[in-house]
Amino acid sequence: DHGEEFWDHEEIQLRQGLDPRKNIGLGHGQNMFQELLHVPLLVWHPALEGKVHEEPVSLIDALPSLLKWMEIEAPEVTLTGELLPPLTRNWFRSADDRRIFSSGIAYGPEQIATRQGSIKSIFRMDNDGFELYDLENDPLERDPVVDDGLVLEFETYTGDYLEMKRLVHAARGQVESSELDELKAIGYLQGVEETQQEHPDTDSPGEKDEQN
Repeated sequence: DHGEEFWDHEEIQLRQGLDPRKNIGLGHGQNMFQELLHVPLLVWHPALEGKVHEEPVSLIDALPSLLKWMEIEAPEVTLTGELLPPLTRNWFRSADDRRIFSSGIAYGPEQIATRQGSIKSIFRMDNDGFELYDLENDPLERDPVVDDGLVLEFETYTGDYLEMKRLVHAARGQVESSELDELKAIGYLQGVEETQQEHPDTDSPGEKDEQN
């Protein structure tokens, strides 16, 4: 559910000093650039024909799609993801209209990434920093786009996402301490305790909602 950075954006992290591990530019959990978010999704099903799709999808699509493919009745809860293609030629959907979000910084202040089509924003909550990138013309995210109209549009999307997270956080159930211990044992929820102590009224990090 994430990639690894090999000093792809080291200079930005050196300038911002966001990673408390001082492990600048290496690993994962410290930024929202594509080297961490853009990972392949491989699905094999013995009864379905395979095909490559280039459209970005989200981790929230995995659960409803798996249930559908395996003909398992969905639980009586609202699943917010979209059904992924059934691995046939008959699936056509424009990725230009769908907004995909990413969040969950494990090491450093929270960041929110929003993608629609080839345009992507990264919002840094510690200093209200906001950057736009055109992934079609700048796939390595080296040159931020300067466009006041797009900034305003993507700031609105980011605000909508934060409000959605707040509502989901308020409605979600409790997790047993034993379950939390198991998640921590396999490498999840790093930094949650520290962030909750610093910002007790905000959503905890470690929940990665996307994967582009």
